[in-house]
Amino acid sequence: MEKIKSYRSLSFFYKIPFISGFLGLLIALIVSQLITLKEYQILLKQEEEDVLSFSSILEDKISNVLNNAYSAASILAFLHERVDFEKEFDKIGEDILDRLPQIDAVQWNEDGIIKYVYPLEGNEASIGFDIFNDTITNKHIEAFLAIEKGELFFAGPFELKQGGMGIVGRLPVNKDGKFFGFSVIIIRLDTFFKLLDYDPEDDSKYYVQFSKVNPGTNEEEFFLPIETGNDGFQHVRQINAGNWILSVQLRQSEAFNKVLPEFILRVLFSILFGLAIFYLAKMPSILEKEVAKKSKELRKTIKRFKMVSKATSDATWEWDFAKNKIYRSGNFVKLFGYSYSFFNKNQEVFDKLIHPDDQERVENHFNDFLKGKDNLWQLEFRFLKENGEYAYVLDKGILHRGKDGSPNKFYGAVQDITLLKERELDLEKLTQKLDQRAKDLELAFHQLEESEKRYRELFELSPLPMWVYDLETLQFLDINNAAITAYGYTRDQFLSKTIKDIRPVEDIPALEESVYRRKERSGLFFSGVYRHLKKNGELIEVEISSNKIQYNGIPAVLVLVVDVTLRNKYIGAIEIQNSKLKEIAWIQSHVVRAPLARLIGLVDLLEMEKRDNPEKTVASFEELFGYIKTSASELDEIIKEITTKTERIDLG
Repeated sequence: MEKIKSYRSLSFFYKIPFISGFLGLLIALIVSQLITLKEYQILLKQEEEDVLSFSSILEDKISNVLNNAYSAASILAFLHERVDFEKEFDKIGEDILDRLPQIDAVQWNEDGIIKYVYPLEGNEASIGFDIFNDTITNKHIEAFLAIEKGELFFAGPFELKQGGMGIVGRLPVNKDGKFFGFSVIIIRLDTFFKLLDYDPEDDSKYYVQFSKVNPGTNEEEFFLPIETGNDGFQHVRQINAGNWILSVQLRQSEAFNKVLPEFILRVLFSILFGLAIFYLAKMPSILEKEVAKKSKELRKTIKRFKMVSKATSDATWEWDFAKNKIYRSGNFVKLFGYSYSFFNKNQEVFDKLIHPDDQERVENHFNDFLKGKDNLWQLEFRFLKENGEYAYVLDKGILHRGKDGSPNKFYGAVQDITLLKERELDLEKLTQKLDQRAKDLELAFHQLEESEKRYRELFELSPLPMWVYDLETLQFLDINNAAITAYGYTRDQFLSKTIKDIRPVEDIPALEESVYRRKERSGLFFSGVYRHLKKNGELIEVEISSNKIQYNGIPAVLVLVVDVTLRNKYIGAIEIQNSKLKEIAWIQSHVVRAPLARLIGLVDLLEMEKRDNPEKTVASFEELFGYIKTSASELDEIIKEITTKTERIDLG
């Protein structure tokens, strides 16, 4: 009976299929295009989320750069009363830039005047610059703003005194309760954009603009190329650390192009649906089934759309106090590793995973929060992951209270901040290392002063000539008093010369060979005997001993000189005397022996004759006497010759 009534009520549509088909087309077109509209809105929302995500990444990178700058400025401010900047600033600056390569330079400013900068090369023009008197470029306004805030504040980007565009972070430093100066961090603009990993010339789908309202002119200044004609979603964010404006915009929205095929298909579908209604109007029973089927599919489509439209961000949660139920998103599984059902059991399960050392603090803080009137919840604690490791997390939430102040619903999100906490711990360790480094530097400096004092005393008081020369240029670098006395040059004359200037021209090749060998060898080195020229032109012979050293950071050679001119002269004279004495010895051993032997033989012959013939007279021995006389005369001449040679020997 009900079916009959239904048919009768719809008899008009059955009787006029065209109207039925048109109404079917219209309904299908409206419903399908509503779906298309929702899909379009979802795509726009997704593009918006993409822009927000990209903007968040840029903000995180900027935050990382600013945090590193804050660390560097804090370290410099911490050390200014503990370390002598006059002597140690370059070393401290080098250590900071080695550990934080995102920073281009560090400065120390006292009462607005820049006193120290590292690296000095390329930044010389900034030394002595008074930023408080720079009223032309209005840079002093942001310096006073940093003092007013009492925290690290970033000025610029603007043209730096030493050239180029840069961002200048100034951390006010107080002394005895009054402003004393700034700990300054400089990041050049090109370095800043490299750290953001953003190149405006890349074919990126996002257009990024970095701007600031000039405090002097109140006009917005743009630091990246300006683009027009972009139609995508735009997100603008104020960065308070430097009063900057970060704008991220999708260059071209693709939402319409993506839904256009669906739009066309659904229009065709609506047409086909209208035709189908037109056809089915002729078959009431079939039409009724098809309408029921399509209606069911349509309800499912609408339901899926509603679920998609309610989708929230990662690692979010919702706590319904009235029903005592908690919902947590699937990203909790990605962050901590437990199953989805495990996370949505109850709050007690979640609380048990908080680090034992943090549980009491979290519980007390949460109870105080529920009893209070504040609606914003935020707390850091450690949370146990499924793999057994603890992650540092930041839990944030918004509490909706009833009229009586009791909690109703609680919405929030959990963020894993383990990496940030590890960086904070690394910063603490770095500060401790810097303190120890400062103590070690102080001790090393004292030891260096003592070592330099001993070296200077040994060098200056040495009775032998000594000097230091540059191993590359051969220029004299230092000279002691003994060398000045021995060579006749003044100290300034010596320091204007090279070691080639005290050598004869013909000895230069040998000198260059000696210097080459000196470069190849380390330790104490005896070069040998060389000839040197004094200022008066006198040529002397010297022995050279040397050792390689570092002199004020320059590879150099320390030389000890011994004058051996007189010694070599005496040695030559002795060698000549030895030669003459050898000649005399030869004469004595050979020439003198012959006449002496003859005399001995004649005397023996004379004695034999006298013994055998005692009756012979002296006259009978006249011939023998002649021989004896001849031999004696020959021996006398030889002795005279020896005497003459001996007298010629100059023993002086």
